Amino acid sequence: MCKQILIVMFLVVSVCLVFAQAEKYKETVPSEVLKLYHQDVVNGSRPKVVTITKDMIESLVKQPELGGDAYCFDFDMRDISPTEKNILLGWIRNGQKILLWGDTDIWKYAPLFSGKMKIAGKTGLEVKLANHPVNNNVERIIFKGKSNSYVYLSQYPIGTEIIAYIKKDVFAGRVPYGKGSIYFVGLGEHWHLGKDKDIWTLNFYHWMLGLQVPGRVETLF
Repeated sequence: MCKQILIVMFLVVSVCLVFAQAEKYKETVPSEVLKLYHQDVVNGSRPKVVTITKDMIESLVKQPELGGDAYCFDFDMRDISPTEKNILLGWIRNGQKILLWGDTDIWKYAPLFSGKMKIAGKTGLEVKLANHPVNNNVERIIFKGKSNSYVYLSQYPIGTEIIAYIKKDVFAGRVPYGKGSIYFVGLGEHWHLGKDKDIWTLNFYHWMLGLQVPGRVETLF
């Protein structure tokens, strides 16, 4: 009986969480667009992003698959030994997806990939959106950080997929890394001011997961 009660309680909580997650988009994503997204993305169960800490690095050699759709980091780069760095890079090259979400992550962890890309920051820039599925149904996105500054890739390899840019600098996209990928978004503290940030985020997650991004909905605006 207790087990049945616990199962019922779990189902009720799960349904409530799904409903709450969908409700958060009610004011920012038109219903005709929201229904086009995969339910797992809307309810927040995907993408599953697993955090890699320093203590986990060596174990990646024997256990490379940790069940994540993508992976992020939580360690101080100054504490990572050359051996640990080589393990991480080899693990990523074998097919893992790394997510650097926000200017803090990019500043902190992009140096891990210094052989592939360089980062910089500057104020007073005009960001443009590329012709890319992540930008479907998007008009206004703000990537600005502190003091209206931006963080971007100033150098990147051939094959980099570009979502947002200014001239030759890239603010959001994907850098290929062997069989793996580094997904990055240089958003800052003013991200919440972009009226289409939720649509853009749902699009980004669909794209990163390899799901079809909803096409342009002409009745949106």
